[in-house]
Amino acid sequence: ALGDCVTRSRCEDLVAAFGESAVPRIEAVFDDADEEGRFSLTRTLRKIGDPRAIPLLMEVADGRDNFKVRIEAIKALGELGASEAAPILLAGMRDSDPSVRKFSAHYLAAVHPEATSEVLAGLVTCMEAAEEDANFELVSTCHKSLVRIYGEDMGRRASDWRRVVSRRD
Repeated sequence: ALGDCVTRSRCEDLVAAFGESAVPRIEAVFDDADEEGRFSLTRTLRKIGDPRAIPLLMEVADGRDNFKVRIEAIKALGELGASEAAPILLAGMRDSDPSVRKFSAHYLAAVHPEATSEVLAGLVTCMEAAEEDANFELVSTCHKSLVRIYGEDMGRRASDWRRVVSRRD
């Protein structure tokens, strides 16, 4: 078990060392991989950091994979600053999995740093749902992203931010 994880991580590092030339090969085998394989391949794409992987990463983040694979894709998209992934991360903040919501909220600021009404409203709606669920980690993540995007702190409660969004509309 632990040895498998270490071996898998080292294999990912070896493939990632090939850099951007590994991306087409990863894309070619991705659909045939099992769940653990898809996770490792996604993490390898993240380690490579090649923008040519963005279409596959967007498909994975928005797809049928388990939450761990999707989160890895969301992280990669955020680290790449993939602005075209903003709609997927906005949708991810409404996902049934709280971890997907958290990582989508966290990386939204990286892919869409402009304080548009749509982005602010998406984060505030996510924050409101998190407050209702008493998911304070997600509330904090939404708050941090709102501050990064908006440029100033308008308060720690979703209702404070809802007033800001309402004034912008």
